[in-house]
Amino acid sequence: MTLQEKLRHDLRNSEDPSLRAILRIVLGEIDRQPKKVLTDSEVEWIIKKLIKSEKELLESTGRSTDPAFIALLNLYLPKQLNDDEIEGWIRNNVDFSSLKNKMQAIGIVTKNLGSAVDGKKIKEIILKKF
Repeated sequence: MTLQEKLRHDLRNSEDPSLRAILRIVLGEIDRQPKKVLTDSEVEWIIKKLIKSEKELLESTGRSTDPAFIALLNLYLPKQLNDDEIEGWIRNNVDFSSLKNKMQAIGIVTKNLGSAVDGKKIKEIILKKF
């Protein structure tokens, strides 16, 4: 079952009104895409975009983030690696001496770890630790 199918299935079968409302938002964004059937990574990108825009909206209005909205959206994303796991992977797998610029490591890490890491987090770790 693809992530898009899982979202539709959960919308039909959920009895939680807040989850149903959130799933309607996500599926509305999916339906606005030119392609009607999206890959899991494309659906994950849409969910991440919604989380980011929600955080930005709440920060601009001076309110704290809505933990329920973000927590429910995060249920549909793969588990994110923590800073120590990312740093350990970088130390074991990236040879900075072969790179012209240490920021080139971001591409290597994202290519290998995929959606389990956030590019912004990788950049922060590289700037602080390497």
